[in-house]
Amino acid sequence: MQTLSDAESSVGGRRWAWEPLQPTTLSTHRAPSIQDVAVAAGVSTATVSRVLNSPHLVSAETAERVRQAIEQLGYRPNIFAQGLMTRKSRVLGLALPDIHGEFYSELLRGADAEARKLKYHLLVGTESRRATPTTAATPPASRTPSASSTAWRS
Repeated sequence: MQTLSDAESSVGGRRWAWEPLQPTTLSTHRAPSIQDVAVAAGVSTATVSRVLNSPHLVSAETAERVRQAIEQLGYRPNIFAQGLMTRKSRVLGLALPDIHGEFYSELLRGADAEARKLKYHLLVGTESRRATPTTAATPPASRTPSASSTAWRS
C-alpha cells in the first residue's frame, strides 16, 4: 500500500503533488475591486472609501498608501455601484428623430462634450418617424424633464 504525504494526492491511479493556494489580492479575470485596494494598502474598505470621497478624514500617510495601491492595481470605481448607493445614475437620455446627417452629428458631439464636462454619460436613442402613440417613447414617471421635452436625466 502506498502512503501519500499531506502535499500529495492520488486521483485516477495517478499521483499528484499540490501546494496550498496562497491568498491573492487580484484575480486576473476581473477588474480590481475596492476590497483588492484595501488588502493591498493594509486598510479597511471603509478607509479606501473615505480616501476617495472624504480624504480630509484620513491621515496623509494612510491616504498616500491607498492612492499608491489604487494606482498600482489600476482601480477605477464602479459607476454602477456608485449609482446604487447615491440613487443617481449620472446618465442623460436624448431621443432624436434621426441621427443621420451633419446637423445631428454636431448636436450629438456637443451634447456628449457637455455631458462629459458634467461627469454624465449620454444615452442616445432614435424614434421612428412613424411611431404611434402606443409605441412612442415616454419618460418614466420617476424622471424629470430637462430643458428639452425629449431629454431626461436621473
